[in-house]
Amino acid sequence: VGWLGYERPVTPKLDGLVRSGVVFERAISASGWTKPSVATQLTGLLPSVHGAVSQPVGGVAVNGTMLPPPITTWVETLRAHGWETGMFSNNPNILPSQGFDQGAAHFVDYVNHPETTADFDRGRAEHMLPDVRAWIDAQATNGRKFAAYVHLMDPHYPYVAPEPFRGTFDKTGLDFQLDGIVCGKWMNGELSAEDIGEAELERIKAIYDEEILYTDYYLAPFLEEIRRDYPDTVIVLISDHGEEFLEHGQLGHGQSVYAELVNVPLVLWAPQLEPARIPWQVRSMDVLPTVLELVGTQRSPEDMRMLGKSLVGIEDGHRLALMESGGDERPPWHWRAVSDGEFKMIERLENRPDQTETQETIPRLHPREAEEGSYMLLYELGADRAELNDLFEDDKARARRLRSLAEQEIESVYMQELDWFSTQHIFEFGTKSGGL
Repeated sequence: VGWLGYERPVTPKLDGLVRSGVVFERAISASGWTKPSVATQLTGLLPSVHGAVSQPVGGVAVNGTMLPPPITTWVETLRAHGWETGMFSNNPNILPSQGFDQGAAHFVDYVNHPETTADFDRGRAEHMLPDVRAWIDAQATNGRKFAAYVHLMDPHYPYVAPEPFRGTFDKTGLDFQLDGIVCGKWMNGELSAEDIGEAELERIKAIYDEEILYTDYYLAPFLEEIRRDYPDTVIVLISDHGEEFLEHGQLGHGQSVYAELVNVPLVLWAPQLEPARIPWQVRSMDVLPTVLELVGTQRSPEDMRMLGKSLVGIEDGHRLALMESGGDERPPWHWRAVSDGEFKMIERLENRPDQTETQETIPRLHPREAEEGSYMLLYELGADRAELNDLFEDDKARARRLRSLAEQEIESVYMQELDWFSTQHIFEFGTKSGGL
């Protein structure tokens, strides 16, 4: 996005609008793909705590494919306090079938929408946002407080921006496209660097940017209208993850927790907040407590055990950010990472022994993967924001201190000693009435 320094003009409308909001320049997502990332935004919990960490695998019993009913989202909390709640999603991970309709009085599934066909996507921003606006207007007309979660899917592979945005940046003349099949072939070794050269990379980056430009064209006016017509509204604009274009040897997303996947835009508008740019590192898990503070609502004391903290009146200094990827079976690669804002330690974990029969091919993201067991990486973020220069061999003690900080952070909330780096699910889930 332009407001965070991207050189291509992909967000010209939002670049102007964010000047009236609070821009967080260093926001970190809890994971590198949708399901665990969004669940963290909705709950303020780490993926290994909320448990929505896996994709279904045909014919295999997989844990963690749903957001468990006992977990409480901000949508549920606001509905319990008398708000009308709506959710609008064009992402196959964020659907009722995945447990993400908790608390939603109104849920629109654009993935399976009857008007969505091979040639027409009802979930495009240009169609979806007017639906959201109509729902908001209906609640306001009846004097109801409203809360909406809106998940736009346009800046996501495959990248096919509609006219007139198509062709704005892509001048390669190629027809190479990025999708799940291409990413799978790359991970399985069916595609190589000979198949995806500089021209192909330029092509997919350009058509990705055209999707962002398209989204900007419709999203910015929508947000401006909401701010104008409903000035008491709190608005949070955030991404769940980024995309990889071979920066660390992979395509798409979900394979790691490197910067290109977990560094995301975050902007906040609220009537009680003055425009600002915040240079400190914050986390996507901070969204829930921020929203609840701004609307004057609290969760019950037994349901407050979350690592996220409100961003209202944020103090100077980086917040410790914890990141995870890896589910029960899919994705089968397991990562944990911790950043104190100055340095970032990433640990690549071993697969569980019982996954050997069903796991997908493990992507080889680092030369040390030929070694047995897990390994650590260390990056100095001030000098190496792209996380390309591994310093682990030169500063093993710092990497281990970061690992210890992560354990202490979790222990401070859950009041027990845990090995977070080998934990898939920290707690059993209780009843909804008892909270987490």
